[in-house]
Amino acid sequence: MAVALVANVAVTVTKVVAGVVSGSSAMLSEGAHSVSDTANELFLVRVELVDGLSSDDIEQMSSEIDTRLRALSPEITQVFVDATTSHERRRVEAARRSRPST
Repeated sequence: MAVALVANVAVTVTKVVAGVVSGSSAMLSEGAHSVSDTANELFLVRVELVDGLSSDDIEQMSSEIDTRLRALSPEITQVFVDATTSHERRRVEAARRSRPST
């Protein structure tokens, strides 16, 4: 379980950083998906280690968390859209500055 958590965190950070640096909306979308995977993994580790719940209890709680995260989707998506828009704006401004004057 801990190995999966570490792997999910590494994948999440990599995808989000790559998406922000490259301005790729597809990579940012992948990063958002990985954030939810990591959150789910954190939840499962906590439940297993602290609460000692059964797999049925974990499945029900996981479903509830998934529903709540999906409800937050517009806000989470907006963070990634804002990052992409900011990157694109900087790219256009740099292109304008590099054009020769006529």
